[in-house]
Amino acid sequence: MDKKKRTPLILLIVILVLLVAAYFGMIVWNDSQEKKKEAEEDAGKIYVTDLSEMSKISFDVGNGEITLEKDGDTWYNALDKEFSLAQTYPEQMVKTFGKLEADRKLENGDSLEAYGLEDPVYTVVLTDADGTETTLYFGNVTGDDYYLTLNDKEEIYTVSTNVISDLQYTLEDMEQSE
Repeated sequence: MDKKKRTPLILLIVILVLLVAAYFGMIVWNDSQEKKKEAEEDAGKIYVTDLSEMSKISFDVGNGEITLEKDGDTWYNALDKEFSLAQTYPEQMVKTFGKLEADRKLENGDSLEAYGLEDPVYTVVLTDADGTETTLYFGNVTGDDYYLTLNDKEEIYTVSTNVISDLQYTLEDMEQSE
C-alpha cells in the first residue's frame, strides 16, 4: 500500500477510536450523574428505621400476636418451628420495616394522646441480629398516613398506611402451600 492510501485509512481509524472513547466517556459520565441524582434524592428522605439484618419480628394488627424468628437463612413461627412458613411474607416485612421511610417528621407536635400514640393501634417489635429491639407504635390514621413513634416515643412521624398491609396476614395465610 502506498503512502497516499495509508494516510486516510490511519486518519479514519484514529477518528473511530476517538468516537468510541467519547461514547464510553459519555456512558461513564451519565452513570455518575445518575448516581449523584439518586444520592441527592436519598439525602432528602426520612428513615425511621435502618436495620440491616433482622432476626425477629413480633406484631399484632388484629389477627392475634405473631412472632417470626430467623434461624440461619430461614424464618420460622416462634411458637411452632414445624409450621411451614412461606418465606416471602417475612422477607417482605424485612424489606418494608428494615429501612422504613417516613413521609414527614412532626416538629413541635402535640402530646402523644393527640395522635393516638398513648394507646397505639398497632405495635411492631423488630429485633436485629445483635438482639437490639426497635418498637414501632402506630397511632391514628390521617389521610393516607399513620402517626408513628418508636422506642422512647420522643419523635413522631407519619408513614404510609400501606406499611401495615405487609402484616395483615394470619398464620394460616402465611402457610406454605404444597
